[in-house]
Amino acid sequence: MQTEINRISVAHDLACISIDEKNIIDTTELFDTASANEIYVLNTEEFESGHTNEYRFEQYEASMLSVLAEHNKIGEKAIGVHFDGSLNFLYYNSKKVIMAVPAIAFDSNHLWEKISTLREGSDRLVNNYKKAYPEVWERLNNLEGDMDIFEVTAIALGLEDESFEGISSEALSFLGKGGLQIDTKVKDNRFDNYAFLTSIMSYQLGDVENNYMCYSIYESFGDYIGELVPQLLEKVGAKTVVLTGETFANQSLYGRIQRTLGQYKPLMNKNVPIGKENAVYGALYL
Repeated sequence: MQTEINRISVAHDLACISIDEKNIIDTTELFDTASANEIYVLNTEEFESGHTNEYRFEQYEASMLSVLAEHNKIGEKAIGVHFDGSLNFLYYNSKKVIMAVPAIAFDSNHLWEKISTLREGSDRLVNNYKKAYPEVWERLNNLEGDMDIFEVTAIALGLEDESFEGISSEALSFLGKGGLQIDTKVKDNRFDNYAFLTSIMSYQLGDVENNYMCYSIYESFGDYIGELVPQLLEKVGAKTVVLTGETFANQSLYGRIQRTLGQYKPLMNKNVPIGKENAVYGALYL
């Protein structure tokens, strides 16, 4: 991993520092002192360098550039999909990463209000769900903290592991073929967390088994990504597709992506983890 930029990058308690013309990545605490012309710090990192040239960056942009750098594609236009808690579509215009199709913001603290006003008849679904699953309804009505869509979905399904990992594990226990179609978008091709959750609750009321539901979640995401990416490629005249984010570690999703986007040979990280850690390397190319 080499770059000519005299820069230090920091993300997730990791630092990337140039030593003897090579870039070394390790935990920040192992570096007593280091100097560079500039320092790039992940925008969620609680780190103050005091450097006069300190810049903050987003996870998704550094993640995408880390993949392009590993495949020697820096400077070539590309479409990216960053899926880690929320689903976002990116465009690298050969100079910087742009959020092309952002997910609609998700607020778990106002869940039932958003669901009941999503579309005509959604208020009836909320009432029916409250009658059928009163304990779950109450739990979702009193969520604390900023939770992502996978955590809320796991709670709704009553999974023991209330996380993305819990849904993935449940999906792997389904041994059948072909899944249900779960809503992933409502308008402007943007991923809508509330439409997604509403669709799941509707299937719950229809007594669909959890493992079938979880398997269908990833199939539906794969179909949505496979539908939108070719449209974006054609629109910007790009040929390269990049996948980043820990969600792509799910076998059901990745398998579906291979079927829907296989012809484009989507790129992923080769030498650094596909999740958060790739940010410290990708920041070298911002």
